[in-house]
Amino acid sequence: MNSNPFTPYLRFIGPFALGVLATLWIVKSFSPQAPNSAPHKQANSSPPEAISVENADPTSESPASTFVNRETQRAGQFTMQPDPSDDFSEPVPEEWETPLFTVLQQTNMAVRNQGLLNMAITSAAHVPRVQAECLKHLTYGLSEKDPNQFLTIIRNPVLPIRLRQEFLEETLRIRRKELTHWLASTLAYENQPEIATTARAFLSQGTKN
Repeated sequence: MNSNPFTPYLRFIGPFALGVLATLWIVKSFSPQAPNSAPHKQANSSPPEAISVENADPTSESPASTFVNRETQRAGQFTMQPDPSDDFSEPVPEEWETPLFTVLQQTNMAVRNQGLLNMAITSAAHVPRVQAECLKHLTYGLSEKDPNQFLTIIRNPVLPIRLRQEFLEETLRIRRKELTHWLASTLAYENQPEIATTARAFLSQGTKN
C-alpha cells in the first residue's frame, strides 16, 4: 500500500490555518474604532445644555442692540422737548406750581408783588417759564405809585431779553399815559437795542396821534 508523501504536511497546515484565522478575528474584534467615527460619537454624547445654547431665540436683543435702542429713544425724547428759552406756552413745571401759587394767593398786593419779583430774578433765575409767569402777573399787579419797579424789571439782565421786551410792550399798552410816557422817555436811549427800539416806537406813535 503506497502512502501519500504530502499527508504529514496537510495534517500540519490545516490546524495552522485555523489558528491564524482565529487570531485575526480576535485582533479585529478588540481593535480601536477608526478616527472618522470619533466626531460622530462625540456629537451624539453632547450635553443638553450645549444644544439649548445653540438654539437660543434669534429674536432676542443683544446687549449692544438694546443700548442702541435706548440711546435712540433718549435722543427722540430730547428733540421732542421744547426749548424753555424760546417757548413760554408750556405749562409751569410741576415742581414750581406750589411755590408760585403760594405767592399768588397772598392778599397783600405789596407782599405778593415782592414775592413774584424775588422769584423771577432770584429763585427761578434759570427757569424762563416761571419767570414769564411771574412777569405776566407783575404787568397787571405792580403799583404805579412806584414806577422804578418797572425799570427794575426791564433793566434786569437775569431776565431773558424777550421777556423784558414783552413786559415793556404790554405795560405801555395797558397803563396810564403819565406812566407810559415817562417810562418810554426814560428807556428811549437804553443800551439794550430791543428795549430802546420799543420805547422810541411808542413815543413816535404818540406824536402822530
